[in-house]
Amino acid sequence: MFVCNCNGINCRQVKEAKKAGAKKWSDVHAHFDCKPQCGQCGVDIAKMLNDEPQSQSYPTLPSNLVGA
Repeated sequence: MFVCNCNGINCRQVKEAKKAGAKKWSDVHAHFDCKPQCGQCGVDIAKMLNDEPQSQSYPTLPSNLVGA
């Protein structure tokens, strides 16, 4: 799905830029050698950058709850 229609940046590309170190909305655009234009994607890209990756492991239970 496209996140930035002006520059054709999709969700996969935002994740790629994040892995490469993008911290801000403008970093994602810079990663792909373009600049933000209309600003519509700013909130969505910032949210994607700030979301923590989903953990595949289960949380560790405190010892007093194990076997409860």
